[in-house]
Amino acid sequence: MSHLPGFLPIELNLSSIYNAQLSTFHVTLPSSDNYKIRVINTNGQLLLEQQTGFLAAGDHHIPIDLSGFASGTYSLEMAGQHFRAVETLIVR
Repeated sequence: MSHLPGFLPIELNLSSIYNAQLSTFHVTLPSSDNYKIRVINTNGQLLLEQQTGFLAAGDHHIPIDLSGFASGTYSLEMAGQHFRAVETLIVR
């Protein structure tokens, strides 16, 4: 599973990703599916798993609650049955 050529999998607005607040990220999905979001730390520990429910193909702004996350670098993964994208998430 990976992103399709021509699709920008996950676009993070890093200036607005702060701990102790609800934030959003933009994703362009190539297919309709039930999606899951995961946040993983640099040690490989799963810190957050969030079900998005069914999302249609196309552009979406997904809310994510980063309250309680320490400042640092994480991996943000969004996955469905036929699509998976991972991007670096920097929490300030």
